Amino acid sequence: MRVVEALTVFSVPGLIIATLVFFITNRLLPLDASLAGYGRAALEMGAFYLAWLATLAHAALRKRAAWREQAWGLAGLALLAVMLNWATTGQHLAHTLGHGLWAVAGMDLALLAAAGLAAVTARHLTGKAAHAQRSMAAAPQAALSAKGSTSHA
Repeated sequence: MRVVEALTVFSVPGLIIATLVFFITNRLLPLDASLAGYGRAALEMGAFYLAWLATLAHAALRKRAAWREQAWGLAGLALLAVMLNWATTGQHLAHTLGHGLWAVAGMDLALLAAAGLAAVTARHLTGKAAHAQRSMAAAPQAALSAKGSTSHA
């Protein structure tokens, strides 16, 4: 069951995180970037696959907490992608909407929506995790109380 959950985390938020890393790498690499004979496009793809594999390793190590942690990571990376687009092109959302650059504005809006949904999901999962921890902490105490209140007549 643990392997299935890790693969599911790897496949759902992990794939989105890897895509966001690809977008961020695209904004950060110079146009003529190369490393060890690999050009910019290969470096962007390499960043995608490394990030995706990192989400698998994270999911395998962190188990159920990986859902929450990767949702927070997804939210942060989506916001970072929007900010990097602005920083590297000077085209913030108000500019792109005002100048009819619908493809860029649509991408920024989609990234902001993804960040919002991921943050809401992460908060929900954080609340569930806290509730589960409180329940687990209370269970031994409740068992002791129940055992002590049993009378033998």
